[in-house]
Amino acid sequence: MARRLPTFIAAMGAILLLAGCSGTPATTTDDTTAGNTASGDWPRTIDHAAGSTTIDEAPLRIVSTSPSLTGSLLAIDAPLVAAGAATVTPLTDDKGFFTQWADVADERGVEVAYANLTLDIDAIDQFEPDLIIGSANGGDATSDAYDQLSEIAPTVLLDYSSVTWQELTTELGEITGLESNASERLAEYDSWVAGEAAKLTLPEQPATALVYMGAEGAW
Repeated sequence: MARRLPTFIAAMGAILLLAGCSGTPATTTDDTTAGNTASGDWPRTIDHAAGSTTIDEAPLRIVSTSPSLTGSLLAIDAPLVAAGAATVTPLTDDKGFFTQWADVADERGVEVAYANLTLDIDAIDQFEPDLIIGSANGGDATSDAYDQLSEIAPTVLLDYSSVTWQELTTELGEITGLESNASERLAEYDSWVAGEAAKLTLPEQPATALVYMGAEGAW
């Protein structure tokens, strides 16, 4: 199966993780580099958690201020040139990119815009983005800087806590003009789930689920 799918699945874990809790300019990246062409009518106006944003043309240089969303953007082959990095932990590489998608980001030349979730407006400006995508909630939220970010490029902030990951993926596809890629990823996931389910052997029925509460309420 295409490598995008495990990247995509792992990105959902990153979203759940951050819901609770200076770089250098990159070379030009566009949809052709990622092997895709943005579709649909432009300009388009996107209503989102921080307001309403008009995007004049299909984006060619996207900066993500949300590690929670970066994996999903990579999964739909968005033209990502830079992304904010999380604090380095066992869940990230040494740059602060989540290990689930760090290799893909490296292969595509995605630069670190800033480290430790410490928003750096000037660093983002250096990448000359034509679209900025970020979070309105969670540990990587950038709502307070929405006006400043919007002065650099059209900015869309998403509330990933109020939608399913399927809805989020569809929304990212609409924002970037990569609706077909988003649909393909969802179809690949459904196919993968169906394939894995077919491998399961159910126990003799009827079966009763047993839940054990360990020490200090641990499951």
